[in-house]
Amino acid sequence: MTSEARSEDSSHEAERSSWTPVDAETVSRSLQALIETAAEQGRDYKLIDAIFLTLTAFIAESGEDVLASYDSASSMRRLRPEYRARIEAVIDSLSDDEVADFLSIGTRQVRRRAQMNELYFFVVGKRRRYPAWQFDERLGVLPGLRGVVQEIPTDWGPERVRSFMTTLAPGLKVRGEPITPQTWLIVGLDPVRIAELIQSKTETDE
Repeated sequence: MTSEARSEDSSHEAERSSWTPVDAETVSRSLQALIETAAEQGRDYKLIDAIFLTLTAFIAESGEDVLASYDSASSMRRLRPEYRARIEAVIDSLSDDEVADFLSIGTRQVRRRAQMNELYFFVVGKRRRYPAWQFDERLGVLPGLRGVVQEIPTDWGPERVRSFMTTLAPGLKVRGEPITPQTWLIVGLDPVRIAELIQSKTETDE
């Protein structure tokens, strides 16, 4: 064996010795807890699939550690804020089957409504996800949603759309108090005002 080969073998051996074994049982329990939690809250398997696909995409695209530094207060590492926001948007969304069940319609009708901008969706893998903020237990789909969906920029990720729709907006007030765009639609106010806010934010980004 040449000295170069011996050196390469030594390098690989040092690399192997630095690996930390993975506790398969701990990982298995974590996955089981995730699946059981989703099931207990009435969520379908497509949510688990979407979470895993999103995490895989983060790792593949970023090429960096998706976890932030240790939190001194809890001694835990959490997802970086930008990744956590996307995961939260995924969790706070429904599959086509879940939307169909919620609206008491067929999945084909759900997809047709999405194509007509009557529902907002984003794609994870090859599956559509429908954010929960656009639905209401009493109203079903929020009134005026189509006019808002048409104005959402294609470069806004689902986490930004979720934040915009669920955050108090100074430009939207009822009795002098700011409300969220989501609440604005729930109470039946003019969706054009939300569309104008979106346009204003888009212009600010440019």
